[in-house]
Amino acid sequence: MLKNKKVILFCTALLVLYGLSLNSGICVEDIAQHIPDAQPSELHSTIFKFLKVMGGVAVSSVIIFSGLWIYNKLFVRNSVTENIEEQNSLCTPRSVDSAIAFFIKRNKL
Repeated sequence: MLKNKKVILFCTALLVLYGLSLNSGICVEDIAQHIPDAQPSELHSTIFKFLKVMGGVAVSSVIIFSGLWIYNKLFVRNSVTENIEEQNSLCTPRSVDSAIAFFIKRNKL
């Protein structure tokens, strides 16, 4: 039953797409004559727009990078260094109880 619904939905989607694309391909000559020809855009204005957008991307990247750098310096570095020093113990457990405690502490269970 579910497979039939999927097939019907797929066929319906194909028919809708076909119906939408059918009207876009039809063009009456009278209508086509009244549409003015598109002016070719100048290369200079296109390059200027591209450089403006790339400048915006660069500025936003710098802002995001500096914000994350400041956040890491203020909040994350202190807690990470404390946890690394705590976990870098080279002592091997001598008993089963100390091994279980080490495992629980290491995996933060």
